[in-house]
Order: sequence, then structure tokens, then C-alpha cells
Amino acid sequence: MKILYIGHFEEGSSWSEAASHAVSALQAVGLEVVCRSIKAGAAYTAPPDHILNAMAQSVQGCTHCIQHVLPSAYAYTGGMRNIGYLMAEVTSLRNVGWSYRAGLMYEIWVPCRELANHLSKECNSPINVVPLATNVAKYENRLCEKFPTPTFYSVIDITERKNLVAILKAFHAEFRPEEEVNLIIKV
Repeated sequence: MKILYIGHFEEGSSWSEAASHAVSALQAVGLEVVCRSIKAGAAYTAPPDHILNAMAQSVQGCTHCIQHVLPSAYAYTGGMRNIGYLMAEVTSLRNVGWSYRAGLMYEIWVPCRELANHLSKECNSPINVVPLATNVAKYENRLCEKFPTPTFYSVIDITERKNLVAILKAFHAEFRPEEEVNLIIKV
């Protein structure tokens, strides 16, 4: 299987990092990945070497096209299975005008079940939960030094959409008061 992966690889943004980690994960399981970058901003940041190498490859023979961009940039690519990877804090595609573009995709990937539940009510394309890939090794040592006790950290706004109540309920459902574990919430 050869995959064309479209993302914002040259921005130095969290979108760039998420797309880069996803490509790394696909390559780690032996899939051939070709990358193409879409610029959303004016700034340029050189992508990692594995992305630069993948950007130099030909799209000939690609069977799947993963579009890791906002749905407003989704485009149907003939001869391939088109997959939209949607990372957005929305509860409806209609409200932001993305329904038509999402309908061009064979399927939509989302990073969490909550977003899948929202979108499944209005999207004709199948919705699948595909968690974000990340390189946890870069965090392990730093976090252990800073927080010798297991610590969960959340950065949120006090809005219904961010659901502070769900964070607190989940934390207290999982851990007893006598357990050595921390929850830090930055508002």
C-alpha cells in the first residue's frame, strides 16, 4: 500500500507536528508514504528529514490519499481512496460549511469518540476514530523529572465545549483520594 499524505508540513505548527507524527507511525509499520504540503500561513519552517524525503517521492502508484487538513481544503483525488483526517473542535460540519467537502471523502478520521459521535449524525461518509500519533519518548524523561508523581495536565477555557466537569468526573472515577496522582488544570 502506498499512501499520499497531505498536510501542513512546512508551518512549524501543531498541525505540522501532528501530521509528521502520523507519517512516522505509518512508516514505522512498513507503509510507503508520499507527502505533499499545503501552506496555510506565510511562515516557513523546514520539516523533519523523513518528511522532506517523503515529499521528494512520486505519487504514482498511491492507493490512498489522507488529507490531514481542515475540510475546507479537502479535494477528491481520483483513483485513490480519499480519507479526511479532521482535527477540530466542532460539533457540526454544517455550522462551518464543511459538509459538502467532507462528503467528498470515502471516510473521515477523527482523533476522539466525542467528535465521531457529533459528526456521525450529519456526515454521509463513515467516521472512524484514529487517535493522534505522537512520539511519547520525548516526554517520558522530562515529565518524570518534573513530576515524580503521575500527573495529568489539562489546558482549558471555562466553556461547555471544553467540559471541565467531564475531566473532573473522569479523574475522580479513576483515582481514589489516597492514591498519589495529580491533576493540574490551567484555565
